[in-house]
Amino acid sequence: GLVAVAPVHHHAAERHLVVACPRVEAQRGHVAAGTAVHHAIAICLQHRMKGLPIDVDDVLGAYREAWSNEGFLNPQHEEHVYRAGEQALRDFVTGEEQSGRVPLAIEMDFRFKLGGDVVSGRWDRIDERAAGIVLVDYKTTGVEDREEAESRAKESVGKGQLGLYALAYEQTRGARPHSAELVF
Repeated sequence: GLVAVAPVHHHAAERHLVVACPRVEAQRGHVAAGTAVHHAIAICLQHRMKGLPIDVDDVLGAYREAWSNEGFLNPQHEEHVYRAGEQALRDFVTGEEQSGRVPLAIEMDFRFKLGGDVVSGRWDRIDERAAGIVLVDYKTTGVEDREEAESRAKESVGKGQLGLYALAYEQTRGARPHSAELVF
């Protein structure tokens, strides 16, 4: 899958805080598929963090177990979306094996006060890399090319979800992350 990286600038997260609610998909089936993909990714990363073996068949098994057939237009639509999720997970597992990276944390909740409001959410993944902390957000909606992916990541850091995640990290950890990534 495509990875789009955007550096985190303190002023971007502070000046343009817009709480971006996840888009409501046209078909609920895509939401269910995204949930199943996220579940399988979490299982894979939990194993990697504990140093336990896991292969693509294990990850696809977790995907199958989390799958819900509700919300699809017809069986063909469900099959198409299911197969796309399988391929995305195959690519993910290959990419993880090649990268050799192990997350610092996954599916970690955050909560902080901003003025009179309480902001809460969840980071998909936090990595500690040579350049510093990297926040990773997995997206199951597709993008056509690297340019579109990078544009979405920059916009998300400046005015959306990644900017909120960066601000949350700074508020709860006392340090600014180096960058944030959207992984499609």
